[in-house]
Amino acid sequence: TDSYINEIYALGVAALKSGQPFFRVHLFPFKLELENLSKYRSSQWYPFWVNLKEGYDYFNKHKRPPNVEVSGGKYTFGV
Repeated sequence: TDSYINEIYALGVAALKSGQPFFRVHLFPFKLELENLSKYRSSQWYPFWVNLKEGYDYFNKHKRPPNVEVSGGKYTFGV
């Protein structure tokens, strides 16, 4: 919602003003668990969401956002 986006924006501005060089925002269209994801198998976005699930799983395992890069048109997630 707008109020949540405004809060994210305000936190980002505050972080940058305090000297933090960047900040990350990780957003997902829904909980990317296998059961949920399988409901959308016929969506044109399914391959993209499967790729996002790698980052989603990384966060759930390590409890911190992964470093995200793009390689070959796909996101890669790691330390």
